[in-house]
Amino acid sequence: MKNFIFLLFLSIASFSFSRPFDIGEASEQEAFWNSDPVLFVKNNSDAYFSFTSENRDCADTRYYGGVLFSGLPAFETRVYFAEGGGISRIEVILFTKGGAETFEFGTDAQGRRFRRSVRIDKDITRSGFFELLEKVRGFLGEGSKSTPPVKTEKIKNKSAYVKSQVWKKTKNSTCATLTWSYSQRGQDKASFSPGFIRVSIDGPKKLSVPSKISGAKVAKSEKKISENVIKDSRGDVFIDNVPMVDQGQKGYCAAATAERVLKYYGLDVDEHEVAEAAGTTAEGGTEIRAMKKAIEAIGKKYHLATSVIYGDFDADVRDRIDNIEDEVKNYNKAAKKLNFPQIEDSVYIKRTGNVITYSPCAARSAMKAEVLKDMKVNGPQRSKYMKFLSEVRKQISLGVPVLWSLELGIYPEPGLMQSRGGHMRLIIGYNDKKKELLYSDSWGAGHELKRMPADWAFSVTRSAMYMKPTKR
Repeated sequence: MKNFIFLLFLSIASFSFSRPFDIGEASEQEAFWNSDPVLFVKNNSDAYFSFTSENRDCADTRYYGGVLFSGLPAFETRVYFAEGGGISRIEVILFTKGGAETFEFGTDAQGRRFRRSVRIDKDITRSGFFELLEKVRGFLGEGSKSTPPVKTEKIKNKSAYVKSQVWKKTKNSTCATLTWSYSQRGQDKASFSPGFIRVSIDGPKKLSVPSKISGAKVAKSEKKISENVIKDSRGDVFIDNVPMVDQGQKGYCAAATAERVLKYYGLDVDEHEVAEAAGTTAEGGTEIRAMKKAIEAIGKKYHLATSVIYGDFDADVRDRIDNIEDEVKNYNKAAKKLNFPQIEDSVYIKRTGNVITYSPCAARSAMKAEVLKDMKVNGPQRSKYMKFLSEVRKQISLGVPVLWSLELGIYPEPGLMQSRGGHMRLIIGYNDKKKELLYSDSWGAGHELKRMPADWAFSVTRSAMYMKPTKR
């Protein structure tokens, strides 16, 4: 028994005090940039690296402190692999307002062990934020005789910024970029709010095979992206080569989805920059109108046209009230036809004195799935349904993914909690034979391509839009 306790203690001790993988130090070694993708993930399993897709062109981890960068704990780390072998690029998030992630371990009712990812809040003071930046600069600029200039971009308003510095040649012939964001009203330090700190390092030129992430300032041409459209014998028409991003436990589905589209077009923009521009929060996600404005601003910057397929983003309060009243009225007609209970006004309209409050969420939560589908597909909105399908087919055929905002918990999806809530996905294909839409979630490997009946897809749709190159 004593031996068993002693061995158990050694096992726990070795696990608890094993030194995290320092990717900053590793990047100074040429052998690191020659790493085999499979062996890299296997050898760094303690840091919980995993491939983001079956293509094995990227591996990431969001386990806080599992990876260090020159001794500094990383919130997230991505490693991109070159097509010809080896590592082409690494991206390390050293702070994000979205918080960090850790794991909870336990045993379920059947005695099976499980690991569950849990988001944890991590705050930082203004002085701590800039001290962290100085530590990173010290590592990247070690041995350099000059400090690169700071490039500043204003985002969303005059008090929010994204700044960056580029070390064109660091140790071992690598190129490093330090990017950070924050907001502050003029000289009012008390108004400071941190955004993110990211380090990106591109590997030696001999391993920097042209990759899907070009860092270009202008998106790929229409002709170039149309080459990604695949038509197979089963009737599937879908877009290949859309990069995968795992949003983790943050409410970054919209920001992560936008990042995937931007990287698909060859642009070096990540979810943290999109989230900052859109005002995304880790808990509440992105308000859809703010997301549209952010996507339009990013599109303008990178010469992308932005168009709405479905959804009324610009309706004022009176119009939105009229819309929900009309929707309930049409729902009740369908409910009566199908012998389902109708929705009473008291469900979504509350009166307190002279104040009347309308709750679209309460109305939608009371809607039964079969009635909702009949209302949207066979009722007054059928013309919108047909237009939605037509426009989705058109854009997919051109190689343009569609950003799809929807309501979860209506259409049953195996493996997902069936609670109601907003989400954003990418529509990347369709199958007219099977009357399906093909889509992808930004949840990492295993979520690259999924299917849903087209009528159900429209029934749960809140909005749909796309960005596409203006260059032919």
